[in-house]
Amino acid sequence: LKRIGTPPADLGPVLLAFNEPDFKGQANRSVDEVLEEWATLQDWAPRIGGPHPARPLDTWMREFVRRADEAKLRVDFVGVHWY
Repeated sequence: LKRIGTPPADLGPVLLAFNEPDFKGQANRSVDEVLEEWATLQDWAPRIGGPHPARPLDTWMREFVRRADEAKLRVDFVGVHWY
């Protein structure tokens, strides 16, 4: 991961990954970008949660879930923002 580097030693048992990747004012990441990094991030902590979308029922999240499942990536939980 070019921007993230290596995990800190004291990361803890749960990693919250990608705040609102579907929103330009926050992480603003494509599904491809998130999936590419997810394979590495899922190894950083015993549990990984996310992505945490601004619009959890929109096409961005549906595509992420489908493709993560196809790639057999681990997603332990998903937090959502409900405005």
